[in-house]
Amino acid sequence: MSLGAVLRRCLSLVEGRREYEDLHADLEREIFELERRRPVHPWAQERRSAVEGEQFFWPEAGVELRVRRKTLTVEGRWWCISCGTAHEHQMDLDRHCGGPLLREDSCLRVELGDRGVRHVIAWRSFVSGQVEVP
Repeated sequence: MSLGAVLRRCLSLVEGRREYEDLHADLEREIFELERRRPVHPWAQERRSAVEGEQFFWPEAGVELRVRRKTLTVEGRWWCISCGTAHEHQMDLDRHCGGPLLREDSCLRVELGDRGVRHVIAWRSFVSGQVEVP
């Protein structure tokens, strides 16, 4: 549950009660300030998870691949399939997705999800060898 949701719930509990008028005003002010604040990580809206069926070009092998359904494995590697780079761990992926990407260099061939994002994240399973939905 988000902080905004908790504050709105508290506001609904004290709404209309005379003894809590000061608290009601404070809660409204805090909700207004919270909604006005910019998100800490603006790059979070610029990436999304891959969708089953998306096609992309793998530059290392020179082949076109398709994103498959998720298997029950935890061994693998993160991929940004929009630019074709593999990442060792989540922090490396976050650092990569914080940087710019030119859409002309995109490796995606068929984009099925939100077209407004710069980075599309997939999971390459070491067990099945397939690129999967994360």
